[in-house]
Parts: sequence; C-alpha cells; structure tokens
Amino acid sequence: MTQLQLTHDEYRLFTITPDDGSAIGNVSARARLGFPKNRYGRAKDGLLAKHLILRAPGGGGAIKRAPAADESDIEMDSNRGIAIVTPPVAESNLYRPILETMRGAWAVDRGFEPIAVEDVANLGSRKTGGKWTRPDLVAVGVTTFDFVPDLLFDVITFEVKPADQVNVLAVYEALAHRRSATHAFVALHIPAVLSDSLKKGVQQVVATAAEHGIGVISFAEPSDYETWEVLLDAVRVSSPPEQVDAFVRRNLSLEGQDRVSDAVKKLRRGVPLTPAADVVAS
Repeated sequence: MTQLQLTHDEYRLFTITPDDGSAIGNVSARARLGFPKNRYGRAKDGLLAKHLILRAPGGGGAIKRAPAADESDIEMDSNRGIAIVTPPVAESNLYRPILETMRGAWAVDRGFEPIAVEDVANLGSRKTGGKWTRPDLVAVGVTTFDFVPDLLFDVITFEVKPADQVNVLAVYEALAHRRSATHAFVALHIPAVLSDSLKKGVQQVVATAAEHGIGVISFAEPSDYETWEVLLDAVRVSSPPEQVDAFVRRNLSLEGQDRVSDAVKKLRRGVPLTPAADVVAS
C-alpha cells in the first residue's frame, strides 16, 4: 500500500476542515490560513484530487471532508465515515512524549544509562548564558559499551522542531548549546503524510548538521520509537568540564542537579548506577 502524501499546504488546509463532516467556506478557510487565492486554490485542488475533501454548497463555495479511499492509509473514522489526519502539533506538546521515549527505548538502544532527562525549554527568566544557549531537552547520563570497559559521562542536548519549522536554523541553535555539552541533536517532527513534501528541507538540515557534527533525528510519532530514525549521529566533543558543570547548574532542576551530583559521587567510588532509581522525570 502506497503511503498517501500531502504537501504542507494541503496538510494545513485538511486539518482546519471540520472533522465532524460539516462544511467550511472557502473564504473562511483561506482567511484562517492566511493564503492568497492562488495558493489556497492549489491546496484545495490537491485535496480534491486525492479524494480527501468534497465541494459543498455555500456562499463563495465550501469544502468538507470526504470518506477516505480504501487504498489510503489516512486514518478512517468508521463511525462518521470521514478521513482523519492528526493536526499540527505545537513544539511544546512534543516534549513530554519525546522525554518518555528518550528515557526508555532510545536510551536502551544507545547504550545510555540516563541520570536526569528534562525539559529545560521553559526556564522563565533564569539566565542560561545567552541567545540559543538553552536547548529544549537535556539528557545527562553514562554511555556504556559492549566490548570496552570505559564509561563516558555525557550531556546530550536536543533542539526540537515541529513540522512547520524544518530548516537549517535548528542546526545553528543546536551548535550554540553543544559548546557546553558532549553531543547535540536536532529532533524533527515529520508526520508520515508530510515525509515527501518535507524531504528537501530534511536533507538540507542533515547536510548542514554533518558540517558541524550535530546529530539529526526524525520521528513521525514522538511516543513511538519505531517511528524514530537517526538520520545522522552526533559527534562527541570534549567540552571544557567547567562549562559542562555550569551548564548543568544553570539548566537542570534542583532535583536533577542533586541526582547528577549523587551519580557522579557514585562513579568516583566505583559504585554502579541503578538507572531505574537514578532517572529524574521532569
């Protein structure tokens, strides 16, 4: 079965079309999107051609959602007989499910024993070192290996971008806070229906990230690790210890700082960490 693909404009138009089967006028829809007539017309014609909307009566014309074609893998609401596409997700709403995945499947897959994994994007007026020095998410922990006895203490930062912000600016934001970390990733939300239309933007992000050692992760569903893909792994850097120490102090919660401090003391004594007890969920 071929994955149905939408352009970004088609996606935005579809998500504002009422999911109860009622109609929305073309004038109202165009005003909500802020599209000029030609741009709106292309998006509408694309959805009509893909049988996701139907024309409806109304002054100036109207549209409504159509029953999904059998071969489409857009989600189908069988009770109402209409196609469903998940609406755009605000960046802040991506943080919690990403954190849960990072603490679980991502950490296991990476050989990473997390100590503190936190949302640090919303620290209010707390001083964090200047523009772009505050990441969205931070994972502090220890990386282990199958055939090497060494443990690596890692501070990994994440710059999260929703589907409508997939551009190379994210790389430079990640690069700014990598100065006080060991790794930095850009995490891009790429819904399945937008994977084709966002492909060029993703490629540009990966190409730019490769020049600077920044990692790139894409995901369709933040809570489903099976939809995550590491497009480019982050290069580990040795940031000055005093900068890393200051970064943890400025950005982590007090509870997170305490857990990191306790874990460092254990590591100095050669005491193994117990991830289930040591991870802080913020």
